[in-house]
Amino acid sequence: MQTGYLDQPLLMAVHWQQRQGVVTLTEKGDDRPLATLPWAVDAHQISISKGEWRWPYIDQPLNGGISVALHDWSKGFDETQISARLNVITAGHNGKGNAVLTLGPGTIGLTQSDLGFQLTGQANLADYSLTASIPGILSGSILNPTLVLQPGSLLRAWGNATPEMRLEEARLPLAGVKVTAAGITGRLQAIIRASDDYWGQVKLHLDGKAQDFWPDHGHWQWRYWGRGDMPPLLAAWDVAGNGSWHDSTLTLERLSTGFDKLKYGMVTVNAPRLTLNKPLRWQRDQTQPAFDGDLKLVADSVRFTDGGHLPPSTLNLQLQGSDPNNFQWQGKLDAQEIGPIALRGRWDGERLRGEGWWPKQRLAVFQPLISPDLNIALRDGEFYAQTAFSAARVQGFEAGGHWVVSNGGMWLKDGEMSGLDFVMSYRLKNHLWQLGAKQPVTLRIKSLSNLFEMQNITADLQGTYPLQRTDAADAQQPWR
Repeated sequence: MQTGYLDQPLLMAVHWQQRQGVVTLTEKGDDRPLATLPWAVDAHQISISKGEWRWPYIDQPLNGGISVALHDWSKGFDETQISARLNVITAGHNGKGNAVLTLGPGTIGLTQSDLGFQLTGQANLADYSLTASIPGILSGSILNPTLVLQPGSLLRAWGNATPEMRLEEARLPLAGVKVTAAGITGRLQAIIRASDDYWGQVKLHLDGKAQDFWPDHGHWQWRYWGRGDMPPLLAAWDVAGNGSWHDSTLTLERLSTGFDKLKYGMVTVNAPRLTLNKPLRWQRDQTQPAFDGDLKLVADSVRFTDGGHLPPSTLNLQLQGSDPNNFQWQGKLDAQEIGPIALRGRWDGERLRGEGWWPKQRLAVFQPLISPDLNIALRDGEFYAQTAFSAARVQGFEAGGHWVVSNGGMWLKDGEMSGLDFVMSYRLKNHLWQLGAKQPVTLRIKSLSNLFEMQNITADLQGTYPLQRTDAADAQQPWR
């Protein structure tokens, strides 16, 4: 027999002696059979006892045993009582696993079926393991059956999603779920615990209702909530919201994600929270994929280790692309009188890239950024800046750009300064500021009154902050 599953013809051998025998199925050229089915028949029953099978043609080879009994078969197909047992043996990251499917006794028919089943045991795949305890009933026409899962139905999974990410446990309670060819109908739940070597731990709950749902078909409406930690930013977080999956459109209708803080290098962001200005939508249609959304991030304050801070701030972002791993973004950052700072960039699934433009503003609005310990009061002048930045898992956060102050004036603890012109290019990498990256920082001061008077001060500077002293020469001259 030729099949669409095998390269070679399938050979069937039937050994028959009186009312019993053995059916053997073997691929041509292979010594090992794909199935060995000992059978027997009498006036009341047809049976296959202690049969064996294997299927080596997939990445996860399978094998197992099979037993089937057809009671009262002579009364006709619709009245035949069916009992069966099929087991599947797998081998993977967690050793060997054995899953068993038992059927009946019950009936199947072209118009109506009534057949109980139970799936129990464990399957071990290359990277995952699954355990199941799923009782249910098969009803309806055998040509279009309905499976109704009974109380106690539960599916569990765990394993390694990637070398860095581990699925600690996923629990899927399935009681009351109805499965047909049209999809899944009923309450769909999941409780997921996962950990990542870099991003930390997460626990997430999903709970919703499905109607004839398969991925990219039908409808599933759900809500979610969870919590976790983020070691790279020394943060704990929570999340809650709701969404839906209708045919090929995945929509996040409400999102509220908050952190106790975000700490990176010399910066600490206090109580930031991310919400949606409008729903986040992902159209998964392969011919016209689309991804868009409008986000808002609000923070109580941003504090710096030198004592300065950014007032309560709001970051609005608009996303536009083809999927969550390929989109462009743009937005603006406001912090009371500071800003708005225009931002734009892209995310490619591995690296976040962006640019920012700080418009020309009065220098005095930046007073909160200066530590009170310095006793400096900004008075006159203008400021503007431009930056480019990128962030990725291995490299961390990197940035570069320039700041410009023109005709600045300020009160000092024991005097005042006026006519300040300041131009600085910089780079930030591994928490280290390289000041004067492209050309020396230029500082020009027309007048400084501080115990005594000075005019027309000029200075050109290059160096790092904090100071880096890697050898004797650097120790003598960390700045120039």
